[in-house]
Amino acid sequence: MRGMCPECSCLIHNGQEEEAHPRRFWTVELQIEKGITMRELVSSLDWSRTPLGPTASWPQSLRTVVGILLTSRYAMWMAWGPELTFLYNDTYGQVTLGKKHPWALGKPAKQVWKEIWSEIGPRIQRVLDTGQSTWDEGLLLFLERCQGRSKSGPVWRSKREPLGALGLPGARACGA
Repeated sequence: MRGMCPECSCLIHNGQEEEAHPRRFWTVELQIEKGITMRELVSSLDWSRTPLGPTASWPQSLRTVVGILLTSRYAMWMAWGPELTFLYNDTYGQVTLGKKHPWALGKPAKQVWKEIWSEIGPRIQRVLDTGQSTWDEGLLLFLERCQGRSKSGPVWRSKREPLGALGLPGARACGA
């Protein structure tokens, strides 16, 4: 049996709505069960005060990418929408953001990385303009405590139109 979820209008199938529900990712019970800090932070942030708006209004494409981001052990960040709202995972917060974590969550990427925006801003814009990923093996960025490889690629809107950028910094360990 197939029906429409009254909460968010997703399709539900054969009584599997609790496990299969796309919004199950956002439940407090699941966050406690998994014990992942960034899931808790993402869930507790008042997104209505950001350009992304409340999570209930997020498109499925954003929910999917955030799910991938938060479940990855590889350091990842993303910037979504016209304001390039910044999201990231646990590893990125620990390895790269340093003292900017958790302040950076939900802020414009340009504000989060103001000290390196002159370097990364044009790269992100190129991703948005062309839909092609970047790769900078030798790019030296002076952050709080890290440097290394950097890559960013497009996050696609359903019409194959770039809507954001997904960043994958190098996995190099950094000294304090």
